[in-house]
Amino acid sequence: MLVFPALNKVPEFNVEEKKLTVPNDLNQSYCLQVKVSVDGWKTPTVVEPCVTAEMGEIALDRTSATHVNVSICLVYRPEVCGEPVACKISKFSYQLKSIRK
Repeated sequence: MLVFPALNKVPEFNVEEKKLTVPNDLNQSYCLQVKVSVDGWKTPTVVEPCVTAEMGEIALDRTSATHVNVSICLVYRPEVCGEPVACKISKFSYQLKSIRK
């Protein structure tokens, strides 16, 4: 039975910075598959079939994504992946300044 390693923390997609952060300590045998959806998983799309995340960050220009999943896969057989992990999505943050009189 093949057992995939676990991710260190829940991945997070920062919409404003267009950056997916995936803390991991994977070796060169593994890569990450990234799937996104804009309609509640009715039509998921693989946007990164097998990307390394050596620095723990992946550029992801999907500002309309409502769901993002990351799976750990084998580099030499990228179709073989572990269970997907749902990512936390940080939406745009607008800071309102209070006006003091």
